[in-house]
Amino acid sequence: MNPSRPSPSSAPAVLLRADASPAMGTGHVMRCLALGAALAGQGATVTLLGRGLGDWIAPRLAACGVEARPAATREDLRQAIVRAGRRHGRVGVVLDGYQFQLADHQDILEAGARLLVLDDFRHLPAYACHLLLNQNVSAAEMGYDIPGARLLLGPRFALLRPEFLAWSGHVRRIPGRAASILVTMGGSDPANATLGALQALAARRRDWPRLRVLLGGQYPHREALDAFLDRAGLAVEVLRNVADMPALLAGTDVALGAAGTTTLEMAFLGVPLVTLTLADNQVLVAAALDASGAARSAGWADAAGFARAVDLVESLVADAAGREAMSRAGRVLVDGLGAARAAAHVLAWDDGPPVYLRDARLGDSALLLEWANHPGVRAASFTSRPIAPGEHERWYASRLASPDCLIFIVEAASGAGDAPAGVVRFERDGPDCVISVALAPAFQGRGLGPRVIAQSCRMAARRRFAATVDAFIKLDNPASRKAFSKAGFTLMEETAHRGIPCLRMRWSPQSPENPGP
Repeated sequence: MNPSRPSPSSAPAVLLRADASPAMGTGHVMRCLALGAALAGQGATVTLLGRGLGDWIAPRLAACGVEARPAATREDLRQAIVRAGRRHGRVGVVLDGYQFQLADHQDILEAGARLLVLDDFRHLPAYACHLLLNQNVSAAEMGYDIPGARLLLGPRFALLRPEFLAWSGHVRRIPGRAASILVTMGGSDPANATLGALQALAARRRDWPRLRVLLGGQYPHREALDAFLDRAGLAVEVLRNVADMPALLAGTDVALGAAGTTTLEMAFLGVPLVTLTLADNQVLVAAALDASGAARSAGWADAAGFARAVDLVESLVADAAGREAMSRAGRVLVDGLGAARAAAHVLAWDDGPPVYLRDARLGDSALLLEWANHPGVRAASFTSRPIAPGEHERWYASRLASPDCLIFIVEAASGAGDAPAGVVRFERDGPDCVISVALAPAFQGRGLGPRVIAQSCRMAARRRFAATVDAFIKLDNPASRKAFSKAGFTLMEETAHRGIPCLRMRWSPQSPENPGP
């Protein structure tokens, strides 16, 4: 299991393999969308291969920088790996679906790709892969034993869709009495648990708070649902193809839903949730969410389960303290960085720690000042004097507010937790853009520089922040010159920057060292 390791300047290709259908639902494709967005954001060229990838998903994929192509067989995937390998050198594959077997894993490894398997309930007796990700709360109970593989387990690796990340600072208001209830049973709901839940709610009472039901893109029972609502006398707002899912969940006081992928999105936004189990792979998830305090399980979606669900929803409507506790537990469970962490592991071809980049925040100020004043950083800088705290705080606030400045914090991901490992800043002046990089002292000398530089430049290019990037390197700093060269920068000239002799090196996404998508 040792894929080839070309220069970090080469943009890697990642192939996501997942299917969607009314029977299996859309959950596998949707979480591949979340991971694909993070991979594209970290500079990879990402393609989703599968069946059932219709008009319902194409615009969302395109918005995330992910291409969609039909694929049905093992040979389709093998040929895609070969084509991607010729163009990009490094190829990663992500498998998400219960139809994939050990033979599929072995076939991908034989083709020379780096493999991540997304799993939910250890449905195979054996696995062969470089990485296995199970984002569910119950993942640690599965007892995985995969020689040579790295296990990414639990909600720390929750694959939230990119639209949720903008809500990371959301503060939920908890009213004394819940004013809105949302019913949602997943992308397809083949057994029509949606109808069963609404029938149980109608049988209990008609005067519920604002009641909304969210139908998935492949929900097949609309005619039966409409017929029930016409005769039930229950005021229900039916939603489909919601453009802003985070806003919908943020405005929901109590949710009743399947114990599937959406539970992690609800936990992230602190939505008090009552779960119904619709499939075997949701049994342990529902139990673990209940134990965490982020949700309350009503059991299977049968007559008894629907009745218990209504009891729990009715209780929560009046229990503000209970909703507050559940909301707090959910936000502790899911922090929103899971997809970035997982992408970092997929793209970690070399022996260094997996690293990912996140946008800098005002709260990073003190840490950045500590790094900036480290003697090694000051020696490499074009201004060597120490920086005063007040001066730094004013400068940092102004850079965060500027549309011509882009700052990333480098995070080193590990099983025990992430550690801030450095900072990358891009400053734009008209058509020109200049990069500066500083690694934390504990992460210097570990070969991270080229990878961080290359990844950050690709991210800046993906965001259309800059077409080319310049680096100014002091003549007495050969280590930096080597790092930038490995990251795909080309020496342009010997010049002066701020009055100091230096080298100017340039990165372009279209240069031979940096093949584009």
